[in-house]
Amino acid sequence: MNPYAAAKAAAAYEMIKLTAGINTRACFVAKDMEEYIHLAATGHELVRTAAHLAMEARELEKGNDTLLREPHKHGEILTKRKLISKPHSKKEM
Repeated sequence: MNPYAAAKAAAAYEMIKLTAGINTRACFVAKDMEEYIHLAATGHELVRTAAHLAMEARELEKGNDTLLREPHKHGEILTKRKLISKPHSKKEM
């Protein structure tokens, strides 16, 4: 995995974890309307930014043709890294 893509993906993950705490405060703790609206909007912006980072990480991996793809066949989940390659069973790994 590209280290830049890994860093972007890790940052996106940490942002989403942070958002859970903010949204919990917005929904269940804050009583003042201005406070919970501000918290909810903050959480929304974090998720939007995390999604952007995740897409950047995905594009980096696609550019290297190392994106993990998990197609399925007859209910079995297969795996492959190269776009132009045949998928194989996870059991074969």
